[in-house]
Amino acid sequence: MGSLKKLILAFVLLFSLTVFSQTTTTKTQTPKPKSQTSKDKVVTKKLYTEKEIVKIKENYQKEVKTIGMSAAVQKKYAKIISDYTNKLSYVNKDRTKTKEQYRASVDKIVREQNSKIQKILTPNQYKRHLIIYNPIWESAKYRIEHSK
Repeated sequence: MGSLKKLILAFVLLFSLTVFSQTTTTKTQTPKPKSQTSKDKVVTKKLYTEKEIVKIKENYQKEVKTIGMSAAVQKKYAKIISDYTNKLSYVNKDRTKTKEQYRASVDKIVREQNSKIQKILTPNQYKRHLIIYNPIWESAKYRIEHSK
């Protein structure tokens, strides 16, 4: 059970650092016309402060416990989250993506992750997962879209 908590904690830390370590924008290296939209700018600065990341991590860790998973399901859940956090980390390292490209990449990864999670949870557990996970992702998307 202790290793399961460590795995969930590792996920939360990786997720926080991966998805939330973005934003502010700079123009892409090739000159663009003045009509360039903010979606054509590359994401380069963190979305969240360290203090915000800690709070998100703590809240997520606390909330995941309310899903009511068995130890076996919790282990599978943590593995899926960890695997997809690694994918998010890869996308995060690509500093050539525009806001639109970054958001599309992460949306795809999150949809794939949720599809796998849905298969291991009961309908009520999955609903709870979405209640916990979606506000985090919506917040990140908002900050990506509204970065300066």
